[in-house]
Amino acid sequence: SEEGRVLQFSVNEGDLVEKGQMLAQLRTALLEIELAAAEAEAELRRQELEELVNGTRQEEKEVAAAELSRDQALMEYAEARYRRAEQLFLKEKAVSQEELDETKSAATAAKSNYLASRARYDLAEKGPREEQKLQAKARHEAQLQVVARIKDMIEQRTIRAPFAGYVTAEY
Repeated sequence: SEEGRVLQFSVNEGDLVEKGQMLAQLRTALLEIELAAAEAEAELRRQELEELVNGTRQEEKEVAAAELSRDQALMEYAEARYRRAEQLFLKEKAVSQEELDETKSAATAAKSNYLASRARYDLAEKGPREEQKLQAKARHEAQLQVVARIKDMIEQRTIRAPFAGYVTAEY
């Protein structure tokens, strides 16, 4: 195990030291790696929070609006086609039952696509929910605590002079 192994001993017998001065540094390589990973995770969490706080980008709203417009036009076309086929079927039997059913199915599918686009558009307009923002903030704050804990563990492996004086012996 590397824990407790001295990496650096920075004073010699007879040296004057100030209170809080580093006397020795224990190995912290594994903790340094863990700290780098924890800090990267904290940055990721910060970016996720910022994304939610900033909300939907204008380009995303424009894409949602274009999809909504497209799906509305397709729905209106499919519904008009179905109405024409229904009239032809009822009045003149100029279309078959199968053709009528196909146009009805296409109109139903087009309406479903339109409703899905409408929902995506509404979500883009409203942006992220407040609950999502609060959850992201909590995840970021929790990760900052992990970073602080690892930094504390590294600091605990730094031996400092408890008071000013002279080094009388090295162990």
